[in-house]
Amino acid sequence: MRSPPDHSSHAPADTTFASRTEFPAAIPELRALLGGGMFTLLRMPDRLEAAFRVHRRRQAADMLRRSIYGLMLMFLIAVVPVSLLAPEQPFRADWLWTAVFPLGLALTLVWAATSQQHLVRYVEPLLGAAIVIGLAGTTYAALALGKGYYGTVAAFETIYLMVAAFTLLRLSVRLVAACAAGAFVLAAGAAAIKGVTIDWLQAFMYFGIPLAISAISGSVMGYTVRRDFLQTLCHRQEKFQLLHDMAAVSNETSDVHSMLELSLGRICTNMGWVAGHAILVKPQSGERTAVRYVNREADPHWQQYLETEPLPTMASSMFQDVLRTGEPVWNIQTVHLQDMLSDTQISGLAFPVIAEDELVAVLEFMSARHESPDEHLLTLMEQVCTQIARVFERRRQQEDLRKRALYDTLTGLPNRNYLFDQLRGAMSRAQRNPDYHFCVLFMDLDRFKWVNDSLGHVKGDRMLIEFSARLQQEFRPNDMVARLGGDEFAVLVDDIRNEDDAKLAAVRVQQRMLKPMVLDGQEVNAGVSIGIVLGAPHYKEPEEILRDADTAMYMAKHSGRGTHVVFAQHMREEVVDRLRMVAELRRAIEGNQLQLHYQPIVSLESGMVSGFEALVRWPHPTRGMISPVQFIPLAEETGLILPLTRWVMNEACRQLGIWQKKGQAEGVQLSVSVNLGARYFAEPAMPDEVRALISKHHVTPGSLRLEITETQIIENAELCMQNIQRLDEDEVRVYIDDFGTGYSSLNYLANFKVNALKIDRSFMYGLEIGGKEAIVVRAIASLSRHLGLDVIAEGVETQVQLSALRDIGCHYVQGFLLSRPVEASKAEALIGQRMLVAQDENLVLA
Repeated sequence: MRSPPDHSSHAPADTTFASRTEFPAAIPELRALLGGGMFTLLRMPDRLEAAFRVHRRRQAADMLRRSIYGLMLMFLIAVVPVSLLAPEQPFRADWLWTAVFPLGLALTLVWAATSQQHLVRYVEPLLGAAIVIGLAGTTYAALALGKGYYGTVAAFETIYLMVAAFTLLRLSVRLVAACAAGAFVLAAGAAAIKGVTIDWLQAFMYFGIPLAISAISGSVMGYTVRRDFLQTLCHRQEKFQLLHDMAAVSNETSDVHSMLELSLGRICTNMGWVAGHAILVKPQSGERTAVRYVNREADPHWQQYLETEPLPTMASSMFQDVLRTGEPVWNIQTVHLQDMLSDTQISGLAFPVIAEDELVAVLEFMSARHESPDEHLLTLMEQVCTQIARVFERRRQQEDLRKRALYDTLTGLPNRNYLFDQLRGAMSRAQRNPDYHFCVLFMDLDRFKWVNDSLGHVKGDRMLIEFSARLQQEFRPNDMVARLGGDEFAVLVDDIRNEDDAKLAAVRVQQRMLKPMVLDGQEVNAGVSIGIVLGAPHYKEPEEILRDADTAMYMAKHSGRGTHVVFAQHMREEVVDRLRMVAELRRAIEGNQLQLHYQPIVSLESGMVSGFEALVRWPHPTRGMISPVQFIPLAEETGLILPLTRWVMNEACRQLGIWQKKGQAEGVQLSVSVNLGARYFAEPAMPDEVRALISKHHVTPGSLRLEITETQIIENAELCMQNIQRLDEDEVRVYIDDFGTGYSSLNYLANFKVNALKIDRSFMYGLEIGGKEAIVVRAIASLSRHLGLDVIAEGVETQVQLSALRDIGCHYVQGFLLSRPVEASKAEALIGQRMLVAQDENLVLA
């Protein structure tokens, strides 16, 4: 076995006549001419003759371009020394002028015709002129100098020129005969003018006989050249026909097996090979699939052999060699055919099919001829394999498009479109078979947004990938796990018995999510809220099932994260009502339809009103006064919390500015507290907005209090620290609201510049019965005193609670015992008023 040279580094040479013009004949006509004999070729049709002339002209020019300097060297070596070294004779001057100089001039014309590109088109006339000049001079010298030394040399020069005209210059018989006749007439005329007696027998021997022999040999050579030309033309015609057929095959089909079978047939038929074999290599799994073709036009002995035996090339190591090197290989093998007296040699050839720099198939062929692939065959098969590779590339592109259309790029799970297709199938089966049931679980990760915002999108993506992997492990192969977008997933649970099976599947998922996720070494607890919809006959489209599953998931998230809810018809009405309320809330914020109510904060030391907490209310035109408990969660879920918080901040600062303007004249120091949502407090521009509001409404520095929960601090520690620092620079005081109910961190409390702690109302009931809550409140008060922080108790509703708070050492209180939240006009009347007085060592309402 031998390996071919590497042809990958250079493009195929453009040496075909067909690459520059149309073929002058069809393949059947070319084959008929080739089988017609010598005289048929010598009388080719005009269009083929013209093409042949162009071909011969290029051949002559190419050949002379390579040999002209050799001819000149031969002239210098063979002719010039004769003229210089020969003995002195009276005919030497005639020899130089009639034989040497004309021959030199002829060579000069040949050199000019072949070395100058702009003279190539005139190569035949120039060569004819060179022959006429050279033959005229040497013929005259042979006639004039007779049988002497110089005459004999001139005669041999004449013979050389005629032979060179037919063989070396590759001119036609007609052209050379005409040039020779013209040269002889010139030589005879010159001899007659000089009075030279012509020996016609000598002239015939020196000129006529060589001319006849040269004409015969030139005709034979012309036939050979014409035959080679037509064979080359036919071969190239077949090559382009094969490439055309392969392009048609590659464009007509995208099925690889069908394409390979058609391709093997076209190649074997065109190349005359007896059989072909294609091995399809699947890079993903290493699996190979074979496609075989036997040429029915081949010898019957080969067909009989191939019906019972595998391809001989398959028994060789050619496939492994191609797989290893990625290059074409071939070898010679010996086989024994039935009814044949001796063994027969066959040629095995193997070619790689490379698509997108990857070996995808190997083509193996068997030829009854002795094949030794040349550059033209390798180039042809390289182009054929390129056409085949396009089908592989097109199939991959189609698979990529299908994958992008039906699968999620991040997790690799089926997407919404694929899920809808499977849902339609499940709905169809349920209609045909009443005993078949299915359900859809709609899932949403509870803490995905926090991970995305706090830890970054990269960890958020890893969280989605980890969650998708857990889901796939939890369900059966016939169930479909799909990602709908963002952190929303859906599972089509196939062939369940009842609602309990659906709930059990949801419980399994939620139990698996109890295990924390590890994202780059950091543990994250992420629960999942699940909505469940059971397949039912009234569903007509998959969108309806997903809509109700989404509704159930929304209700699960609203009722408490990490739960699951089975859809019921009333949920849809609730969701529609909530969506309507969201739209109305947006219009209320934009139309300035909200109100602020103010609840007084009273000092236990003086009993005076020291400030107010601003609480938003929504006076709806049809629903009446809507509590913040109803619309604040909606605002947080839909993103309306940001414009809502900005409206509250602006209105509170505006009202505080008005009160302070009035209160300054009366010597009253007044403050207003505003609750800030987590999203607004995490805004980098929040301190700048607060500073702008203080300046806009002329609020006294230090009179604005911003309340945030400890959970907000824990989840956004770094950003909270930065914003609190910037607020402290502007003398804006920060309170920690609902202290004791969240994820308390004493480290944050010690390092952040907060000014007060607000004890949540949930601890107030324990103050009356001496429960554990009283111990917690006392501990908070003690901690605050040591840290230099004020303590405010909210939700005070009884005299017992008020007395207990004073004994504990609380600084400020607020609650229904003192006053409910009231409108600004009523709150203004409480400014400067004493609401608590001392009586029997207790504080009571004034």
